[in-house]
This record gives sequence, structure tokens and C-alpha cells, in this order.
Amino acid sequence: MATISEHIIRKAAMLMHALAALLRTRGPYAETERLYRESLAVKEALGDSRSVAVTQSSLALVMLARGEYGEAERLFKQALETMRQVRACTALRQFRCSGAI
Repeated sequence: MATISEHIIRKAAMLMHALAALLRTRGPYAETERLYRESLAVKEALGDSRSVAVTQSSLALVMLARGEYGEAERLFKQALETMRQVRACTALRQFRCSGAI
């Protein structure tokens, strides 16, 4: 179970992500990137893989808009790999719960 401080940190990361999403619609991209990267670091530290993948893909869209295609591709690939890992872990948990393994 998450502690109160973890809950607050998680909410702060969610708010950073939401603000970055708003800024992404109108710029400035530098501030948007900073917020997404800060949110990403928090989510990674918390081990929230699903949220990490969402933020990676959102950050990739910013890089794409800035014309930083290599970085956008890297982030999209990371997001895809993260989601594959999440899906694999979810499937493994489901098998364990069903008694299949």
C-alpha cells in the first residue's frame, strides 16, 4: 500500500503531466519538455510502468513537434517496450491467479 507521501508525489507527477499536455497544445515546447521529463523521472522512481509509457509517448510527441525525430523515435520505442513489459507482467499475474502456473 502506498504511503501518504507516495500518493502526494504520484499526484504531483500527474499534475505535471496534465500541465505539460496543456502547454503542448500552444507551446512553449521547452517548458513542456521539462515538465514531461520531470513527471517521467517521478513515475520511473515510483515504478509506475504504465504511466511511464504514457509520459514517454507524450514526450515523444513534443520531440516530434520540435523536429527532433531521432529523440522522438527513441522515446516511442521506449514507450512501446515499456507497454510490452507491462502486458507481459499482467499476463503472468493473471496466469498465477488462475492457478495455471
